[in-house]
Amino acid sequence: MRILFVANVWSIHTARWINQLNNIGWDLHIFPTRDLIINPILKDVTVHDFTVRAADVDASVRTPGVSLTKKGLRFIWKKLGLYQTDIGRPLVPEISSFEGLDKYAKIQGHRLVALIQKIKPDLVHSLQFQYDSYPALEAKKIMGEKFPTWIATNWGADIHHFSQFPDHAKKIREVLEGCDYYSCECYRDVELAQKLGFKGRVLPIIPNTGGYNLKWVKQFRQPGPTSARKVIALKGYKDWVYKGLVGLEALNLCKDILFEKDYKVEIYLGGTVIKEKAEEYGLPFEMVPYSPHEDILRMHGRSRVSIGLSLSDAISTSFLETIVMGSFPIQSYTSCADEWIKNGETGFLVPPEDASKIAKVLRVALLDDELVDQAAEINSQTVAERLNFEKVRPIAIEFYRGLDLKNGFRKAN
Repeated sequence: MRILFVANVWSIHTARWINQLNNIGWDLHIFPTRDLIINPILKDVTVHDFTVRAADVDASVRTPGVSLTKKGLRFIWKKLGLYQTDIGRPLVPEISSFEGLDKYAKIQGHRLVALIQKIKPDLVHSLQFQYDSYPALEAKKIMGEKFPTWIATNWGADIHHFSQFPDHAKKIREVLEGCDYYSCECYRDVELAQKLGFKGRVLPIIPNTGGYNLKWVKQFRQPGPTSARKVIALKGYKDWVYKGLVGLEALNLCKDILFEKDYKVEIYLGGTVIKEKAEEYGLPFEMVPYSPHEDILRMHGRSRVSIGLSLSDAISTSFLETIVMGSFPIQSYTSCADEWIKNGETGFLVPPEDASKIAKVLRVALLDDELVDQAAEINSQTVAERLNFEKVRPIAIEFYRGLDLKNGFRKAN
């Protein structure tokens, strides 16, 4: 079977999903969107189009055709109307800009058609809606019935948040009416997709990043009980739907405990504004630089509490990393974390913009050793049942084997 993914090649989520399909004899391809630098953990796939092949890209990744310098990339993307930053990645429209995304989708859609006609995939799988499925939709409008079988996967806030805006809602409905299969990682988003017009087949509900090798990740977990840990991890995103600043305010409201109990805050995915606010509050903190995945796992593995706040999300990969590594999750209730933990027992579900309520439960999590230790034990059982790579990978493979491939180039086996 030949699968063409429409996806961000830099994303670790893309890499982890596709790597589940390694070594089973399928022919895997990517039409890259957004970042054009290949994630170093991605394996056994052909990446098309204008890409920067860094020295650390796995040898099994094939990059046929044009491979340009960063200067060459800037020139090509400017001609296409998509501007290039000086770090070798396309500066695509802000996700909140429908007009920009619509223009982007039309340009990418025409380029996607050319690749489909060249490699003739059995299946197109777009791994996100706004940057990936919108271009796939444009390609389908051009190709009509000649467009291959299409899976559209919902990541994070793709439909939960954007369906609230009329222009996006219309485009999301078009995607859901146009795709043959829909996948997501929580039951909430299945119901929402069906309300938005999806009438096709829903694929198995599993995390968009696949499972975890639990034996491998164990090495990154601090020995001993969670209650002995002295780190609080904060997801520092503050743009778009993310509310890292609210989490920082909640930590400031608990500053007395932080100093009394000698806690340290580690802020990841945070920028200058977050750093300056943490300094203004006088918090005991450290900014975690962009890091390899195993270093992020180590951070959660030494954390007593991990905080993630946003106006909208699906399951949130950082939340899954939290429970895998034994940290106590404080997660906004606007995600699908309620499908994994019990509020007040195995984590806290909080309003993403109410620092006082977040601070109230944070105090409990920082002082109640029994709570965090029992939560870690219960969550570890959930992880073993629902996040073990050895259990999730076969589901992901069957995910494709059961498809009805309308163009019939190759069977889904």
